[in-house]
Amino acid sequence: MEKTKGNIEPNIYDGDPLTDRESTSTAAQINKSYYDYEKYVSKTRILTYHYQVTEVLKASPTDLLEIGIGSKVVASILRGFDLPVTTVDINPELKPDILGSVTDLKSIIEPKSYDWILCARVLHHLSFVEFETAIKELAATAKTGVILTLPVEDMRLYLGLRKTAGQYKIFSVPFPLFVKNLLYKVMKGAEERYKLLWKIGSHADTKLDRIEEIISRYFTISDGYAIPEDRSHYLFVLNVK
Repeated sequence: MEKTKGNIEPNIYDGDPLTDRESTSTAAQINKSYYDYEKYVSKTRILTYHYQVTEVLKASPTDLLEIGIGSKVVASILRGFDLPVTTVDINPELKPDILGSVTDLKSIIEPKSYDWILCARVLHHLSFVEFETAIKELAATAKTGVILTLPVEDMRLYLGLRKTAGQYKIFSVPFPLFVKNLLYKVMKGAEERYKLLWKIGSHADTKLDRIEEIISRYFTISDGYAIPEDRSHYLFVLNVK
């Protein structure tokens, strides 16, 4: 069976992060240079890649669909472990294997075509009203499960302890979110970008229990945790019902 059906054109989003249905992806606005190594692939981001790769390999998929390819680092690592990876992105500049939107996978990919799907820090680029649509599409496309990561509204002080040749022990102390909001008001450029994206806990409608409620309509949540070294990233391991 053919897995793909064709391509769709990306839309551009400049609306409200909770209610504007014209959002299909802010990623389409991001120039390819945004993903340059020195700008995008920070030490903390590489730590999040570690958790993505770990969870994917733990699932032992026969093949993987990665939605939102970013810097392509994760796909490259997984292919290095002989895992067949197909990429999907709405941004043609990134040259994904399949061009299309996570909110309409059925128009480009046959149902149940891939064993597992990796969708890391993608869905917050949609307006929140489209979140359930995207989750439903992921459930229809995956045979077994999905590794999903979402950003968290968070600000913390981190402390890492390590003895020679040992593992790091990470401790963190959260700051009140009003401190973060004040900083964004000072950093005016960052504030505009910040307003375009929802996060877990950024609004009353996007609290973690609400996110889990929506996901649970289509998946069993096998695991869910904030990444210890960067708790602004939350990772879900989901099994299709």
